[in-house]
Amino acid sequence: MKRLAVLLFQLVLSANSAFGTICNGNTSTITFTTDSANSSAGTIGPASIDGYGNLSSSCYNVPGATCEVVLCDMDSMTVRMGSQNGWKFTITGDIGDLLASEEGAVEGHTFPAWLKFGDQCYRDDWQTYDLFYSNCGTLTQSDYRGDISTTEAGVECQQWDEQSPHEHTRTPAIFPSSGLVENYCRNPDGQLRAWCYTTDPNKRWDFCKVPTCEDNVRNRQLRGQQ
Repeated sequence: MKRLAVLLFQLVLSANSAFGTICNGNTSTITFTTDSANSSAGTIGPASIDGYGNLSSSCYNVPGATCEVVLCDMDSMTVRMGSQNGWKFTITGDIGDLLASEEGAVEGHTFPAWLKFGDQCYRDDWQTYDLFYSNCGTLTQSDYRGDISTTEAGVECQQWDEQSPHEHTRTPAIFPSSGLVENYCRNPDGQLRAWCYTTDPNKRWDFCKVPTCEDNVRNRQLRGQQ
């Protein structure tokens, strides 16, 4: 099922004891700035944050809007941005006494339960980074996170988490960072470009017609301050 491709950056934390104590009293602030050419008034974004501790912020987007998000202090973090078509939001860092996540995070380091797909950048205080949109891919299209789900020949793709009509090992469990959502075209294993297993029993897999866009990198501010 295809989902709305509205830009949405969402982080959801629960008061589940699995997260342990995540705040140590210090905070960091990230500022998300939308690109007016790629956002429309009334859509949700650039950040919608629901959490506990000191995590609370929401922002409804008009072109060029910004939204500051206050986070627990951390030494380093990875931010992944995306939309409702399977892109998720992840922050990685050393935060307090984090124990685990529902997806088996390494102690004190990763937060896959906070949402996990999309393109990433590494924060360095008050620097600006390039992030990728999901409706196109670059180079081998391994960064593509759109919702195209048919091959170049027009055959519908097989779900990545299913083994019929074709058994395979390119599953979300084995390639957790490759965006293997539903039956969307992806490139988890370094092929020439995005592809999928097909629903045709006589055609195991095929490439997809995914746009490779030169202008898909937008200069979005992602600023961290301790």
